[in-house]
Amino acid sequence: MSFLKNLFGGGSQGGGSGSVRRETYKDYVIEADPMPEGGQFRLRAYILQSDAPDAPRETVIRADLFTSADQAAEFAVMKARQGIDEQGNSLFG
Repeated sequence: MSFLKNLFGGGSQGGGSGSVRRETYKDYVIEADPMPEGGQFRLRAYILQSDAPDAPRETVIRADLFTSADQAAEFAVMKARQGIDEQGNSLFG
């Protein structure tokens, strides 16, 4: 079963590259968690409406691949910030 979860991106969080980057931006929490794929890393981030354990979250996954998890995390944070700037709370509705 865990093979299928990994294959299809199951699970709510984690299981990525092991280099999760977390920061607060305009009262939202961004967690960058690049996904390993074929020796590279796919851009993935979670945007949480707040720091509360049950806060609504939105997942950002893009087709972009990077050679390092750190580079993928950096760009994931940048894309999450862009989404927050453009859509704000409508991300969660």
